Amino acid sequence: YDPVLYNVPEGSYASNPNNGSRIKEFREMISALHKKKLGVVMDVVFNHTLGSGPENPKSVLDKCVPGYYHRRAEDGSYEHSTCANNTATERYMMGRLVCDSVLHWVTQYQVDGFRFDLMGHIPLKVMRKVRDLLDSLRLDMHGIDGRKIMLYGEGWEFGEVANGQRGQVAVQQQLAGSKIGAFNDRIRDSTLGGSPFTDPRLQSFATGLLKPITGGPDQGSVRDQETRLRKAQDTIRISLAGSLKEFSFQNFHGETRQGDQHFNEALAYTDQPVEAINYVSAHDNETLFDNSVWKMPPGCFSPTERMRGNWLATSLVALAHGVPFFHAGDELLRSKSLDRDSYNSGDWFNVLDFSGE
Repeated sequence: YDPVLYNVPEGSYASNPNNGSRIKEFREMISALHKKKLGVVMDVVFNHTLGSGPENPKSVLDKCVPGYYHRRAEDGSYEHSTCANNTATERYMMGRLVCDSVLHWVTQYQVDGFRFDLMGHIPLKVMRKVRDLLDSLRLDMHGIDGRKIMLYGEGWEFGEVANGQRGQVAVQQQLAGSKIGAFNDRIRDSTLGGSPFTDPRLQSFATGLLKPITGGPDQGSVRDQETRLRKAQDTIRISLAGSLKEFSFQNFHGETRQGDQHFNEALAYTDQPVEAINYVSAHDNETLFDNSVWKMPPGCFSPTERMRGNWLATSLVALAHGVPFFHAGDELLRSKSLDRDSYNSGDWFNVLDFSGE
């Protein structure tokens, strides 16, 4: 998550970081995975760099053309809503770097897809250009069918790009017809309850809403919970239909509307299912099992009930139209001991244990 040189494989994984081993071995790794019928999706972080300014040893772009490649606030400071040193992808050469880098990893390493971190900080026209460039690759000319390469990301809108402050960006509501996928937080929140920014004990469709529990936050009256549950069910129905804006059905109020008109919340945002990345858990925030522990406390729910809640949640992801996204270990009831940000927590929290012991 610390971009310095976008087009160079990480040397710490190579047998020798000081020569060309990292390039050769990265290619060998992808080739070996392809032989096992596995694809490789690269997580790319074009929204910020590790360093900036003329003195920082990790600064690269800012030393090439000072002040060009990064976004600045009105007071001249670097924007840092993504993490630090936000890049100015709305500027031509930074957008060009994004496009060239994606083509580099596809043509030189045979990468099969890209997951854009905080894609909503990148202009929509840049992401559309990336998609068009990939689609132009042909098997007979380039040895690659670029139309099969996945392209998706986090379509959240916040910080200095919110509400069109930096032009139209690649957020959920703008992606219809682009063939670019965005993570579908609608199915996540309606299935589990709450959101990553609310009390983790709030319940919903797969986590025991309406079952009386002791302790924890106020889930509302029985009538309020019934209303929330019915709305969650309708939201899930929209996601099961690929989050298609034109999908029409009768909601629990008895109103027949298109998917993007229910409850005046634009719950549907796609023109085609490939634009919806359906998920209930990922590396960010709690694992699915840890979410169920928060929301289905041991004193009120049995281990079997929590396990069935996990199965229900993952079945919705599996059966919904769109691209199913599963967090590694969900099928094993993986826990990270409630750690919701375990990037530096070590193997004890992050290990995948397939032993079943």
